[in-house]
Amino acid sequence: MSIRLRLLMVTICWSLFSIAHLSSIQSQTSIKPAETVQRFFEMLGKGETEGIDMLFLLPSDTSNPDIKNFINDFKQSMIEAAREFKQSGGMKSIKILRQEIVGESAQVNVELTRGDGTTTTGNFDLIYSKDGWKIDLTGNLIASGQIANETAAILSVQSIAKAQILYSLKKGHGKFADLATLGKERLIDSELASGESHGYQFTSGPLLIKDEQPMFDITAKPKSIGPRGTGNRSFYSNESMVVYEAKGGAPPSATTSDRVPKNGSPIQ
Repeated sequence: MSIRLRLLMVTICWSLFSIAHLSSIQSQTSIKPAETVQRFFEMLGKGETEGIDMLFLLPSDTSNPDIKNFINDFKQSMIEAAREFKQSGGMKSIKILRQEIVGESAQVNVELTRGDGTTTTGNFDLIYSKDGWKIDLTGNLIASGQIANETAAILSVQSIAKAQILYSLKKGHGKFADLATLGKERLIDSELASGESHGYQFTSGPLLIKDEQPMFDITAKPKSIGPRGTGNRSFYSNESMVVYEAKGGAPPSATTSDRVPKNGSPIQ
């Protein structure tokens, strides 16, 4: 083989390698990480939990009892999250606020709007694998659980507020009650009546002020906050039936003379 022919063969091989490498990069980057996150919440919103684990990067050693329990807990949390989304009117929209890709890692920031109008933001880390972009479960299972817990807390606060109104009309003769009483009257479930549910702690009770109309307060705060906490928002409501939120573990509060909290924002 002549030197010219060898050079030609090397040039062709190098060109083919370059094209293949470029195609691989283009293929990888054309599959947007945000699409995986969007698909995840679309499935949750529709209650399609079967197969949702395919969107996640899960531990492969299922023979390990701890990992097996971890995966079972994950699947159960997805079922609970889907149920909470259904109760809040399903998924109205999902907005991608930011997508950042660095090599085979990516981060996606999303804003979720449910059917009842409530919104939540969340960050998701993804890893690129042979099957495409997968949500990194180690950190994002916690983030997904936090979103589910916060959604459940909002719904629980609303349920307590409705129960207070029903109690005042049917049993309380215009007055309100504590959680235990609402539970005994079967106006809320036993778990919520205990004051703890879905990683949150709840309080509610009547406010009796002389010469004033009966009032009640409701608070909900996460048992722990932070990246690995049970939630990162706290909530408050009262006889106005408006739910207010605040970041962190301290719920908004209102006085008996001013029922609008100054340290919280209404959930639209």
